[in-house]
Amino acid sequence: MASTRNKNTPGNYELEQNNMATMREYELYQGHTFHEQTCFPGNGLLPCKFPLQLFHNNCDIESELLGINSTNLVKPKTTSLLPPEPKPLPFGSIIDKAPVILPSPLVISKTQRYGM
Repeated sequence: MASTRNKNTPGNYELEQNNMATMREYELYQGHTFHEQTCFPGNGLLPCKFPLQLFHNNCDIESELLGINSTNLVKPKTTSLLPPEPKPLPFGSIIDKAPVILPSPLVISKTQRYGM
């Protein structure tokens, strides 16, 4: 029996392919996840994720944490990457921090009675 559904038409197939290409383009767009200037959150900014910006050798560090290539007997690894050296990133703030005002130190006289 011939298919009577709308899914098997050439127009619907082209629409589905266009939707998948658009989603793929959105997911692979570098500006979606990586910013031009990456910085640690300062005053007025919320914490964020740094998937690839914290270290210079992310793949090597992740491989060592997961134990990949740890039992290589042909070329054993002699040095460890842990703890890794982070990239020097600046702190970004969108508001100025107000100065902290501390009161003068509290002085309690020991010659007075309590509660009178």
